[in-house]
Amino acid sequence: MAYIITHNIIDEEEKRERTAEEKKKYPHEFKLYDDDEELYFIGYSNDNSSERAFRPLDTIGASYGCTEIKYRRENGFETL
Repeated sequence: MAYIITHNIIDEEEKRERTAEEKKKYPHEFKLYDDDEELYFIGYSNDNSSERAFRPLDTIGASYGCTEIKYRRENGFETL
């Protein structure tokens, strides 16, 4: 599973736009939150349903104290 971070809310306010290639390679939007439900990161991955979909939370999220990952579904964001 691979992913990219496009918006680091904590360290910077400017969002990075995905390239056309990244849009194809990483179609699944996710958001990482801490236990106070504060948004830390927005990113995209190539998997949104297997155990590997937790990788952004387990890697970058863990180093910032994030405890929740939500993926975009048809009706909004849903916690994995």
